[in-house]
Amino acid sequence: MTKNRNSSETNLNTAKPAAQSVQAELEKVAVSAPVFRQVKKLIVLVIGGTILLLGIALLVLPGPAFLVIPAGLAILGLEFAWARRWLRKAREVIKDPKAALRKGLDRDPPAA
Repeated sequence: MTKNRNSSETNLNTAKPAAQSVQAELEKVAVSAPVFRQVKKLIVLVIGGTILLLGIALLVLPGPAFLVIPAGLAILGLEFAWARRWLRKAREVIKDPKAALRKGLDRDPPAA
């Protein structure tokens, strides 16, 4: 009986350091989370921006600019609200170009 009690005490003693190490790892992740978000934002900016610029270049060069530009905006839209708005506007134009043109022409001119 004493043998079982000692082994259970040993299991409890090893469980405490294991729980502490898990807690320490969680604290490290919590501290590095802002850094991770910034790195992710930078990666999305570089990749999405490059694809968007390539799409803009394809407006004058031969290539599928009207496919590449929305792809770049979609990537940028993962992190940036302005890119999501632009992508939404581009979808409206693609779905119904006449309505989008009418909507643009119906706007009142800015007051001088």
